[in-house]
Amino acid sequence: MKKEDIYSLVVYGVMVAIALFVGLEIIAPAFRTLGIVGASQYGYAIITIVAAFLINVILLELGHVLGAIVGGYDIKSVNILGLALYRSEKGWRVGFKSFEGLSGETVVAPKNAKSKPVLNLWGGLILYMVEVVVGFYLAYYVFLAEQWGRYASIIVIAIGGMLMMYNFMPFRMDTVTDGYRLATLSNEKGNEAYNELIRIEKAYKDNRDPKPFKTFKEVNNLTAQILVYKIYDALINEQYDDALGFLERIEAHPRLGELYQQRAFSIRSFITLWTSKKKEASDYFYNLSAKDRKFLANHNAMLTMAAYLIVAGTIEDSYSEARFCVDRRPGSLAKIKEPGRAEIENKLFESVLVKVQKKHPNWDLNP
Repeated sequence: MKKEDIYSLVVYGVMVAIALFVGLEIIAPAFRTLGIVGASQYGYAIITIVAAFLINVILLELGHVLGAIVGGYDIKSVNILGLALYRSEKGWRVGFKSFEGLSGETVVAPKNAKSKPVLNLWGGLILYMVEVVVGFYLAYYVFLAEQWGRYASIIVIAIGGMLMMYNFMPFRMDTVTDGYRLATLSNEKGNEAYNELIRIEKAYKDNRDPKPFKTFKEVNNLTAQILVYKIYDALINEQYDDALGFLERIEAHPRLGELYQQRAFSIRSFITLWTSKKKEASDYFYNLSAKDRKFLANHNAMLTMAAYLIVAGTIEDSYSEARFCVDRRPGSLAKIKEPGRAEIENKLFESVLVKVQKKHPNWDLNP
């Protein structure tokens, strides 16, 4: 299990603990105080929790929007639980779109090099602090006689606290959080790298060429994401030496974490297996440790599967293993969230598949 998964499980566990506390120490006493019994208990609980969740999700994205505007960004889209308000060539539109985040996403674009992302990233927490002040004021000054309002205010604050705790963890989890982004913004170059990354992501989303890429001397979790985009661009253009040069910069910084180590290993394995003759590719694969060979065989990332498809189809000539790679392809593609990456990795996988089918025309590797 990856560190990111462990972090996510720990944070979700704490969120469940908070939810139990809210249920046992706030909602349950509210039932007794308000005299709510029977099915009405479920109605009150569901309505207050859902309303609290929606209020906090909306405030989180509103905080991002306000912070982005003050920080010097254009708002491109605001997505709340899949319902998106987004800018198109014909103006603003509303529709359902996927998003990167726990409950929503605000996509922005820097107006210039001086745009500062800090307020954009802190905006959600700033509005939550306003919510806490307003919520306690309502609970203890406005709703003195209306207990339902007092308890509802406290529940809103508690649910918001759960979301804020998740969103401001300073490490990568199953989604990219504001806390993770903020951890990389240590200086002005951090701001520049952040702006470059969202420029690249926006270009891919709009089906535009993101080049030229900016180069940064420091390698951290933010600039490493830019290097990965440069690597993929080099791979799709068959510039393998350039890709290896960018890759070496990531490999030289193991402190980036397990995710980047695994990705770097998959990229190097793909390049080596794809560009080498059969004997050299075979030697590379069988000289790997048993743990690394198992990783290539079982990891569900597209480029890892493409690397193993080369092994299965051109080195071991195993139809069952090649079929195993092809069958996992749709699920792997569906999990890719970084803009542009799915299209590139799918093309690379398709190139390998064509080569394998050419060598084994009798194999049925159709989806």
